[in-house]
Amino acid sequence: MTETKKENEREIVLAILIEVLEKNQFSHIVIRQALDKYSYLPQKDRSFIARLSRGCVERKIELDAIIDKAASVKASKQKPVIRNILRMAAYQLKYMDVPEHAVCSEAVKLAAKKGFWSLKGFVNAVTRKMAVLIPTLGWSDQPSVYYSVPQWLYDKLLSWYPKEKVVAYLEAAVSQSGHPMYVHCHTGRYSIEEIVSSLEKEGISVKKAPYADDCLELIDAGDIRRTNVFQDGLIQIQDISSALAAQCVAPQENSFCIDMCAAPGGKSIHLAKAKGGTTKVLSRDISWEKLELIEENRVRCHADNMQIEQWDACVPDEERKETADYVLADVPCSGLGILSRKPDIKYQLTQERLTELVSLQREILVNAAKLVKPGGVLVYSTCTINPEENEENVRYLLTQMPFELESLAPFIKEEIEGNDPSSGMLKLLPGQNQCDGFFVARLRRK
Repeated sequence: MTETKKENEREIVLAILIEVLEKNQFSHIVIRQALDKYSYLPQKDRSFIARLSRGCVERKIELDAIIDKAASVKASKQKPVIRNILRMAAYQLKYMDVPEHAVCSEAVKLAAKKGFWSLKGFVNAVTRKMAVLIPTLGWSDQPSVYYSVPQWLYDKLLSWYPKEKVVAYLEAAVSQSGHPMYVHCHTGRYSIEEIVSSLEKEGISVKKAPYADDCLELIDAGDIRRTNVFQDGLIQIQDISSALAAQCVAPQENSFCIDMCAAPGGKSIHLAKAKGGTTKVLSRDISWEKLELIEENRVRCHADNMQIEQWDACVPDEERKETADYVLADVPCSGLGILSRKPDIKYQLTQERLTELVSLQREILVNAAKLVKPGGVLVYSTCTINPEENEENVRYLLTQMPFELESLAPFIKEEIEGNDPSSGMLKLLPGQNQCDGFFVARLRRK
C-alpha cells in the first residue's frame, strides 16, 4: 500500500468525522455512504476506514482527554479539522497496530493537505507526545472517560442498574469484537436449510442467531444485498431485537395487524409472512422517505398482504379505533441499547431529550392502545435499556387503559438470562445477553 493511498484513506475518515462529530450527522449513515462511495477500494482499505472512523466516534471522550494531556490547546478549542486529525492519530496509537512514525507522518501530511501548513509543527509535536503519554495513562478513577460516555449518562446508568451490569454494558458498547449482521428468513417458499446452503455457496459463514426464531448471524457477509436469497426476498436484514418484537406479536390466521412506526419494514414483513401470509398488515410511518424504503422491501419480499400508509403515530386515528387484532408499537427511543452500532447517540442525548422521549412514547402508546379491539393484543418495544422508557411506560398505560400484561413464554423458546418471560416483559442488556439492548412487553385488552 502506497503512502498516497494511506493518506487518501485517512482523508476519507476525516471527512466522516467532520460530518458526525462536528455536524451531528448519524454515524451509521455517514460511514455506510462513504463505504458505498468508495466500494472500488480493496476490502482491507475499506476495513481500515470503517474501523478508524467508528473507533474515533466510539472513543471520542477518551481521545479528547488524551489530546488535552498532550496539547497546549484543549481539543474543544482547536480547529475542527485539527482536532479530528489528532483524534485519528490518538486512536491509531492506542487501538490499532500502526507504527508511530506512520501515524505522525500521515497526520502532518493531512493537516498540510487541508491547508493548515502553519499547524504542521503543532500536529507533529502533539502526536509524538501522545505516543509517549498513552502507555502511561489510565482512567480507573474516571470511568466516564474510559468508556467514553458523558458523566451525566454514566451517573444515570448507575441509578438504573448495579455497577457490575453498567460496566458489562459499557464494555460491550466499546467492544472491538465487531458487530454481527443478522437476517430473518422467510421460510414460506424455501426451508431455512436451503437458505443457509445458498448463502454458504456464496462464501458467507452462517450460524443460528440467539433467541429469535428463523434468524441467522452472518459472518464476513460483505454486501448482503448482492446475494441470491436477498434479491429473491427470502431474507431481510433485521436485528434480533426487531425480530423478537415481531415474534412476540405472533398473529393468528386471518388477523389484522397495525405496525405503528414501521420503517424500514422488517417487522411488518415478518408479520405479513406469518401464518402462511394470511394476515393483513397495515404498515405506517411518518415520512414518505421512510415509506419508500418500506415499499422497496415489501416488493422485494413479495409481501402482497401488506398495505403502506403515511401516518403520524402522535395523531389519534378515530376511524380505525378498536379495529386491530394486533398492534405493534416499536416507538422512537433513546437508542441506549444500540450504542455499539450507533455510538454517536451518547453524545447527542441529553436529560431533557430523555424526558421529551418519554412524553412522546406515552402519546404514541395510548394512540396505539386505542386501535386494539377488545381481546386484542398490543406489543410495545424499544431499543433502549432505560426503565423510564420501558417498564415505567407500560405501568403508565396500565393506569390509563383496560389492558393487562400477558406471558411471553409461549413465544420465547430459549432461556434468556435475567428474564422471566411469564411476566409479560422482556429486557435484554448488552454484556449480559448476546445481542443489543432491547425491551418488549405484550399486553391484552380486556
